[in-house]
Amino acid sequence: MSTEPGTGVAFLRNIGLMMTYRCQAACPHCVVGAGPHRTEEVSLEEALGWIRQMAEYRDGHIAALSLTGGEPFCCFEKLQETTRHAAQLGMVVTTVTNGFWATTVSEAVSVLARLEGLKMIGISADPHHQAFIPFDRVRNAVAAARECGLQYRIIVTCEDDTSPEYRALRACLEEVSPEEHIQTVTTFLAGRAVDEIDATRCRTSPAPCQSRCEAVGSPVVFPNGQVVACIGALIALPTHHPLVLGNLRHQPLGEILDKAEGNAILHGLRVWGPGRLVSMIEESEAKAELPDRYIDDVICDPCYRIMSNGKLARWVERLAADPEYVRTVAYGRAYFLNEADMLGYLGWQ
Repeated sequence: MSTEPGTGVAFLRNIGLMMTYRCQAACPHCVVGAGPHRTEEVSLEEALGWIRQMAEYRDGHIAALSLTGGEPFCCFEKLQETTRHAAQLGMVVTTVTNGFWATTVSEAVSVLARLEGLKMIGISADPHHQAFIPFDRVRNAVAAARECGLQYRIIVTCEDDTSPEYRALRACLEEVSPEEHIQTVTTFLAGRAVDEIDATRCRTSPAPCQSRCEAVGSPVVFPNGQVVACIGALIALPTHHPLVLGNLRHQPLGEILDKAEGNAILHGLRVWGPGRLVSMIEESEAKAELPDRYIDDVICDPCYRIMSNGKLARWVERLAADPEYVRTVAYGRAYFLNEADMLGYLGWQ
C-alpha cells in the first residue's frame, strides 16, 4: 500500500451507468446476476437526464462515463444515444462488452462506427464467457477496435491464473492482442459466484489485501437510479450499506455526490483500503465475526466479507458515526490524497 502523500485516483472523476441486466451469457461468476432472463433496463429518458447531471456536476468535474451491464450492446439504440449525448457534453465515453455482436470483422466495424463519441471498449474474455460466446467474436471485436481507432482492453476473470484453462485462453488472447492490452482480474465470490464458483479454486491468505482502494471513488448508477460508490463486489448486496450513496429518482446527483464528500467509510477505503478496517475490527468485540482467510490479493474480498456480515456491517455503521474516526479519515485524505474537500465539507478548514 502506498504511503506517499498526494497519491491516488481523484475522487469522482469517473462514473458508471449500468444500461441493462440483459446478457446473452449467464456466467457463473457474474456479480450482478445478468443473463438472458433479466429484463431490467435503464429508460432512455432517465439515462439522458442523469448523464446531463453528471456532465454538469461541478462544471465538468466528472470527466469520464463508463456504460456497463449486463451487456450494453443488448440495447444498442440506447447505447448509441447515451454515447452521443455524453460525448456532446464533453465526457470521455467507454463501454464494456462480451463481443457477441462481432460476428465478422466487417460487421463489428459497422457496429462500432455507429457509436459516435466512443473512445474505448473493454472486452470480457475468459473461460466463463467463452462457454457462451465464441472466441472468434473476441478476435473480431479487437480487430474492429483497431480499425476504428478505439482504445481497447481485454478483461480476463479467473479463479486461478495458473490453471490450464486460463493458460490456454491466455495463449489464444496473446495471438490476438499485445500483452499490454490484456488485464487479468480474480473472480469476486459475490453475486452468482457464491453459489456457482468452486471457492477451493481460489488462492487464499490469512491476511486481507493491504492496498488502498482506487475504485471506490468512481460511482456507478443502476437502472433503478441507485448510486453505489464502486462497481466491485458490494453491488451484489441487496441491503443498504455505507457505500450506497443515494438514488437519482429521489435526489439530484449533485446532492448525492456532495454528501459523499463526508462519507468516512468510503474515504477510509480510498486512503488505507479494507485491510485497515479488518485491523480495527480485530481490536474490537466483533473480532470473532471475521473470516479466517481471504482471497489472495483481491481488494474487494475483505470489503465484501465485512459488509455482507450483519454484525460487522453494524459495527462499520457505528464507526462511520464516530467523530474521532471521521476526523482521522478527513486528515488522512488531505495528507495522503492531497484532497481537502472532506475537511471543507465538515467545516474543519
